[in-house]
Amino acid sequence: MSVWRDHCYFISESPKTLKRRAEAAQQLLVVAHKKMKIKCQQTRRMRSSLLALKTKDTALRTRLKEVEKALAAFRK
Repeated sequence: MSVWRDHCYFISESPKTLKRRAEAAQQLLVVAHKKMKIKCQQTRRMRSSLLALKTKDTALRTRLKEVEKALAAFRK
């Protein structure tokens, strides 16, 4: 009776090579995490800046409507 195995426990490379590859992959993860953190910070700053500009735009549009209304009343 034969038993089918799902896993192969044979290591094709030396343990040093595997460890070196794992450390390289870990370093790539660290670099990617730092890049993602910087992009998130930039996005947060841009979102904050956009919100401030929208607030100023709304205030200026409101002020413009008030001035136009006063000018229209003055012309009558």
